[in-house]
Amino acid sequence: MLDDGSVVTGWDLADGPSETVISLPELKLRLDSEFRALCPPLQPDERERLVESIKREGIRDAVQVWPQQNLKGVALVLDGHNRVTIATELGVSFEYDVVEGLKTREDAKRWVIENQLGRRNLSPAQASVLRGQLYEQVKQPHGGDRRSKARKQPSKPAAAEVAERTGVTPATVKADARFARAVNKLASDDPGNRQRILSPKAGERKITKGSVVAIAEQPDPDLRKEMFDSASKPKQNKMVPAALAGRLSALLAHKQLLDRDAAEVARSVAEDDRDAVISKVVILRNWLNVLESELMT
Repeated sequence: MLDDGSVVTGWDLADGPSETVISLPELKLRLDSEFRALCPPLQPDERERLVESIKREGIRDAVQVWPQQNLKGVALVLDGHNRVTIATELGVSFEYDVVEGLKTREDAKRWVIENQLGRRNLSPAQASVLRGQLYEQVKQPHGGDRRSKARKQPSKPAAAEVAERTGVTPATVKADARFARAVNKLASDDPGNRQRILSPKAGERKITKGSVVAIAEQPDPDLRKEMFDSASKPKQNKMVPAALAGRLSALLAHKQLLDRDAAEVARSVAEDDRDAVISKVVILRNWLNVLESELMT
């Protein structure tokens, strides 16, 4: 909202490679790609409902923005990326409020994550990624005299702090962080992977968290793509329980044999060749982990 309480209207939209800039009469709003990625993506039907809602009722909640200290007249959008984009497309006016007290970009990222965690319509995967991202923010060192104070009074471990704030265990928070890092890595391979993991379209297969982590661990991007496409491929036929149990039993037996044979091979080969052998075993075992995870869903 402007200082005089008026509503913002009239702007131009200019797209860049990593951000969108919306020019208002008194301010330029930047839709930063990194901050956008912190917000769970909308499914196509969710976006359609939001478009219809804005057409009927306008934007009811003010967009939250953070003024840039080093760029006068420029602010980053922290909450309301989809609303701002749709309002711009439709020519609908909107209000904005300034978020105070944020000194650094890391402070702003943490604000975005905590704000998103307050949403009630998050899927389990979306909530998991947000908790993992919050953990990464909380455990980062900060400047100033915080370090000297920490010596006098040890701070709570990051996982425990996030667990207490979000109602889960510290172990869950650390697992969430691994999942969040895996999602980011697969999204760096293909930006569309983030949506396929966190907000799959109708008819798309939901990829389990275990599969996402196992796939992201593969060093070869081509192999990651092959494994990801395999894990996200819709099931054609639903197996009866007896057949499923047989597949799982055989899979577990293969994993045990793989571990046993790998240990024997590692002992018998030359030391210089062990890393290559172990690397191939890890790839095979992760493939089996992905298959096991998908069979269980």
